[in-house]
This record gives sequence, structure tokens and C-alpha cells, in this order.
Amino acid sequence: MKMIRKMKTEDIESVQRIAKTTWRDTYKGIMNDEFIEEFIKVGYSKKMIKSRARDTIFIVAVYDEQVVGFTNFISNYFGNNQSVLAAIYIEPRYQRKGFGTMLLNNVIEQLPQSSKLFADIERQNKGCRKFFETKGFMLHKNINAKIGNHQFDRIRVVLET
Repeated sequence: MKMIRKMKTEDIESVQRIAKTTWRDTYKGIMNDEFIEEFIKVGYSKKMIKSRARDTIFIVAVYDEQVVGFTNFISNYFGNNQSVLAAIYIEPRYQRKGFGTMLLNNVIEQLPQSSKLFADIERQNKGCRKFFETKGFMLHKNINAKIGNHQFDRIRVVLET
């Protein structure tokens, strides 16, 4: 059975597993392996996940009692009624089975009417771009960012609800 619910403390190891698997699968060839591993180590440490769960809305997708995906978003990040989708990841073997759509719809349901939901995605991540385009997101602007020695070539997309 498919289910969406708020993340619990006991889900942290599953979230870490999904982050490791999806980051390695999604960004191979887009980002260097060293950066991917460092980002996973820092960005998905138990401490960081607990912090994100406390400070953002963190939701998991569950299938047959196993966490298979997650998302988190920050309300009013860019101002009143302008939220940001900070992450949405589904284990590769469960992708294209409706879990991403379920998670995104859950996020949208929590937003006030007449609001905007932003997401930053790697320009080269064609699967992610297609997912957001099919959900009605439009290009908002190009973004060039740098973390450590890694240069990002991103686009920011927006959905108006």
C-alpha cells in the first residue's frame, strides 16, 4: 500500500539510504564523485536530517511499510506565499510509479491558495526537468552557484497554485 506521511525519527536511516542511492544515481556524470560523497556525508547526516525535520516540512513516501522516497519544503522561504521545494527523491527502483507525484501533491495541498512553489534543479538532470515540466512548473531563472570547488549550472522553476 502506498502512503504519504510526516517523517519520523525512526525514518532517518531510510532517508539516508535513499539520499545515498539517488544522489549517486542522479548526479553521476553531472557532479564529480568526490563532491557527491561529501554532500551526502554532510547534507544527509543524522544531525542535518533532524535539523531539517525540525525546521522544514519533511514528508516520506511509504510502500509496504518501507520508506521509498522523501521530500522537504520550506514555507515562505522567498517571502509570503513563496515556498521552496528543498528536496524530492525516490529510490530508483520506485521511480515512475507515482511516488514523486504523491509527494509533490502533498506539498501543494499544504500551500495556501495563490502561492508559488520554487525548485532548483541541475540543468543537465533531464529526468528531473521533465518531471517538473509535466507537473506544470515553468522556468523562472537561471542560477549559477558554487559550493566548495563545485560549480552548479541550475535552473529555478516555479509552480503557481
